Amino acid sequence: LHDPTTGLPLPIHEVVRLGKIDHLIEWQNMIGPIERKSTVRDISPEGDFWQRSRKDTQVSMYALAINDMSKAGLLPGSVTVGEDQTLGNTLYDVWRRPTTKPKAITQKDTKLFVEDGMYFDEKFEVTVQNEYKDDEGFYQAIVQIDGVDAEVVPGKKGFAVKETVAMYCSRLLADIYERPEHYFQRREIARTEKELTKFRKEIWNIYQTQKSMDRTKSYYENENQCKASYWCPYIPICYGPGADEVCKSGETPSGFKRIFVNLTNEQQPINEGE
Repeated sequence: LHDPTTGLPLPIHEVVRLGKIDHLIEWQNMIGPIERKSTVRDISPEGDFWQRSRKDTQVSMYALAINDMSKAGLLPGSVTVGEDQTLGNTLYDVWRRPTTKPKAITQKDTKLFVEDGMYFDEKFEVTVQNEYKDDEGFYQAIVQIDGVDAEVVPGKKGFAVKETVAMYCSRLLADIYERPEHYFQRREIARTEKELTKFRKEIWNIYQTQKSMDRTKSYYENENQCKASYWCPYIPICYGPGADEVCKSGETPSGFKRIFVNLTNEQQPINEGE
């Protein structure tokens, strides 16, 4: 971590940036990481997904780390940066998760499907048994599609079927083929020198905030993050007795290991065997 005023790095025993870059790629005129993301949001060029990427901390951290590593001569020996190449931008490969679900097809389309077994250019084996009209005038039947029982929707003029998983996949694949740009996008996310300077100060401010919290013991919980990306391992404590109560009681909850005691408002590490 660097002091934004002097540009000098802080002592390594005081604070370091830790992270992992899974892949560095060379794409067109750029050398940087590649990120593969999935989302249900709009990923079209004008979509709101890309607005967030302008402030994405992960992208900024990648760009800053790679540029710092390059200046310090710490890039892998296999990475050679040309004078005209951009360093540290992130290549985003994004795919949009389907928002549709299996649906019931119309009675008309069901009749055609039963006759020829074709659904979005895929051939299915369709068998219909015990077709009849019930006492309320609704057509009923037992339908199997490729040996799988299909859900039947009764109707006054005929029955309809709900897509099986295989049928839904056929419709989805046809949609992907028709409009691939709706499901897949690739874009290079850049960070300018001005943006990196601003971000360097931002993580410096985060560090200073953390120091202040440590110094004054002024911590707080953020319930919005408990299950944001994954389930926090401390949920049993926070949703249970609470961290303050655990510290006061001196009792270690099941599944946890106590490495600090805080009975006198002074954090004192305890030995491994205690």
